[in-house]
Amino acid sequence: AQVQVVQNRNHLNGVENTFLMHHWTQPGLIPRDEERGYVFKNVGYFGHPDQLADNLHDPEWERFLDERNLNWIPVHDDPDRQRDYSDIDLVVAIRSFDGRSYDYKPATKLHNAWLAGVPAIWGPESAYRGERNHELDYLEASTYEELCRHVDRLNGQPSLRRKLRVRAEKRAKEISPERKAKD
Repeated sequence: AQVQVVQNRNHLNGVENTFLMHHWTQPGLIPRDEERGYVFKNVGYFGHPDQLADNLHDPEWERFLDERNLNWIPVHDDPDRQRDYSDIDLVVAIRSFDGRSYDYKPATKLHNAWLAGVPAIWGPESAYRGERNHELDYLEASTYEELCRHVDRLNGQPSLRRKLRVRAEKRAKEISPERKAKD
């Protein structure tokens, strides 16, 4: 092709006339309600069920969260809910714990979380890593146990959640739809 457009920085491999164009973020996205303040209660997943690690379909995951007074809110089919992060305090989206980098996937879920002002835990995917330029851009979990440790850290450290939200706000300005349209 004379021009190649990619949605994952990992594909910017020095090939002439290759350009990164991010996938468009969720239209009409409703950000986390600032009135929630330091509340840490709802852990959400936005996406198709088959794009979520098996461990996160297991009742053990919900039991783990329930023991910490946290709610698991997987959002799959309701188009209105897909864009509503108003009551979400943490986004978790891990496709698997098998080490795959999912090079064909864009960083859309990460961008949506930043625009919504919600801290996030992702798997070690190349699209997310390609967007990361600070340790507070998001937390990364390569194993189920590491995911649980991150949830416990966030549950016990409101200051860390605040730092992640502040960082998300900064990154949101860099990837806003208005900015994307100019680029």
